[in-house]
Amino acid sequence: MDRTQKGKAAYLGGQNAEDLVCAHYTQSGAKLTAKRWRCEFAEIDLILEDEACIYFVEVKFAKSHDVAIGRISRSQARRILQAAQIYLDNNPDACLRTLRYDAALVDACGRVRVVQDALSDFVMI
Repeated sequence: MDRTQKGKAAYLGGQNAEDLVCAHYTQSGAKLTAKRWRCEFAEIDLILEDEACIYFVEVKFAKSHDVAIGRISRSQARRILQAAQIYLDNNPDACLRTLRYDAALVDACGRVRVVQDALSDFVMI
């Protein structure tokens, strides 16, 4: 498999992982607000909400959940948290809810594991 094919496979794998994670949250009653929301310096994979909470979700797909969580860097988590603040600044009603910054990990078998507030934990370390 050449470099272009590997890139395309990774892209499609990431899209599939985002779809699986989105389904995981929506089965719990959350609604998708934005997919791949961008500002000038970061992208948030998924933003979902329910009556009580807004979820900012970074999706990582890898062979295992342990490998996936290892692909999130402290600087990436910091950028995502900053992007979430920009999102909130533009949606003032959103601040009335609980905010959660999750990492959603998808393994090679398609199993989803959500680590609640994992992105906040990365920045706290």
